[in-house]
Amino acid sequence: MKKILLTIIYMGIFSGCAAQILPVEEQSNYIYSGTALPESINYIKDVNGLFDRYEGTWQINYDGFLYTFFVEKITKPVDQFPARDLLLMRYKIENDEGNILDDTSDLPDEHKLVIRGRYFLKGAHAYELSYLGELSACGQNAHVIISPLQNQLKFYFRPKNDTAEPGCMNDVSFPFPIETALILTKVN
Repeated sequence: MKKILLTIIYMGIFSGCAAQILPVEEQSNYIYSGTALPESINYIKDVNGLFDRYEGTWQINYDGFLYTFFVEKITKPVDQFPARDLLLMRYKIENDEGNILDDTSDLPDEHKLVIRGRYFLKGAHAYELSYLGELSACGQNAHVIISPLQNQLKFYFRPKNDTAEPGCMNDVSFPFPIETALILTKVN
């Protein structure tokens, strides 16, 4: 009898705490309308497996450089309200001789050089990520748009129009071709 009573009490306490889940593809509805997420939403989740098409290792040999991208899904912990599933993108860039010019593949998830997912574009046909470079305070920031194409992934890199802080150089460089659609091939 005591167990039944405790079960009823727990059910009563936790029934009002039911998690409200928003599918990742619906987050853009709030972003584009300028509406804040309802406080009742505590998890933005990939309930329909949309991130599956993006995950994996992708490559392209372009303009004398081999670009390798490592895309994975993570869940930000609940202490970062709301919890949410998102994509992280790490990369390695090699020249024709095989020399590694840049490599973020071993950096922890929280490192600023790891390209971080933001949200699906309207219609969930593409996903936007945010790139921050070593000189992000000087304008080395960009939007990264990726969209799946069968066993390929379209990658588009567009610098943001951020104003550089005082003391910065006039021009900053970027590790990827700017405003060029790259078609990456899945290698695993």
